[in-house]
Amino acid sequence: NFMSRDGRMRALVMDESITPLIYRVNGLYAKHGISSIVVVGGVGDWLDVPHAVIKLDSYVASDALEKAKSISRQFSHSHVQYGGRGVVHRLEWDGDGTPRRRHPAGIDRIREGHRCRVSLLNGGGKLSIDQEGDNESDDDMESDDDTGIIDMTRCEQLLGGNHQLYACGICALWILKHAKDNPEMDLNELVNELEKTIDVSGGIISIIESMSPQCSTLSPLYASLLLSIGHITRPRRYEILMALTRMRGMKFVELPTEIDEEDLRIKEEQQEKKRMLAELWANRRNKNKQ
Repeated sequence: NFMSRDGRMRALVMDESITPLIYRVNGLYAKHGISSIVVVGGVGDWLDVPHAVIKLDSYVASDALEKAKSISRQFSHSHVQYGGRGVVHRLEWDGDGTPRRRHPAGIDRIREGHRCRVSLLNGGGKLSIDQEGDNESDDDMESDDDTGIIDMTRCEQLLGGNHQLYACGICALWILKHAKDNPEMDLNELVNELEKTIDVSGGIISIIESMSPQCSTLSPLYASLLLSIGHITRPRRYEILMALTRMRGMKFVELPTEIDEEDLRIKEEQQEKKRMLAELWANRRNKNKQ
């Protein structure tokens, strides 16, 4: 269902909540310039949508776009209206699927950014962010609570190794601190602000200094960096977001999203067309039964 649905299944199950990928590839390309590469050998409906077709026959590749278009025209019976939203396989990309605005509400045990530290676990791959003094409690020593732990063992794109992994923890801590001060900012806006601060203020080490108290002694955050790894390498925004969303105990709240009135009107029209089409098919079925 996620990849494709043929005409027979559309006739049988009309009110399908899942829109298959095959109906979206042209809209994705037309509106966002995103291409889709699909390797297929058993579903001919894909011949209705491509801008390029490479046929592999006996390990020899050839251009088969024109033949695919010819076959598509011969079997054009599947080119029907899809719930009143446009010709099947040629749906425009609508406003649905707008990313939700999520705000990191933080985790309960991390309260003050300048008293936190980042630690590598098991020699790398995992991080721990905790408050100074948390591990001195007898209850914490006996507890198996994994709050504040970030498992990045599957993020193979961290080419900087532990130096970049440690920096992900530093950036996640900075975002948590600023999220508390700016409850109206979502994740994307916070990461944008982080990258702007790094670019303008003199590198990633500047965000550590911004979270350190103005005193003569080293902050726990700075001290843990020097003792554990020495220096850090700036990560990309993607790895920073990965670290945040993998932090155990992290809480997110959903922020309101502004809905464009035009998009809302179009969506309501599409729902009305879909309802009318469903009624039409229901009436036809009733007539056939009579």
